[in-house]
Amino acid sequence: MDLTSFNDRTSSKEYLQALTDMELVIITREAMEYFAVNISNWNSIIRKLTEKALLEKLKLSNEMVLDDAYTRYQKLMERQPEIVQRVPLNIIASYLGVSQYTLSRIRKRYR
Repeated sequence: MDLTSFNDRTSSKEYLQALTDMELVIITREAMEYFAVNISNWNSIIRKLTEKALLEKLKLSNEMVLDDAYTRYQKLMERQPEIVQRVPLNIIASYLGVSQYTLSRIRKRYR
């Protein structure tokens, strides 16, 4: 989520890639402005969703810095165990900030 680029109407510095089939819902800035005017508690809803998303992003960011590789893998498996079945291991290794060799060792230990 790149709120700065959305608010400033500039290109995002973040890059997202879907690794599995998905549905994407796009809400334009104009639609957001329309909803803000026509839905009584829209701004409150958006504020709560934004806060929740930012806190989750901060939590994950802190974990990537503070946790060791095994703990990061363990938390991934607790939160989203299906990921390992659906996403290539090189992508998981990259996400965890480890080599594929290290990920292989972690997976052996995890079982």
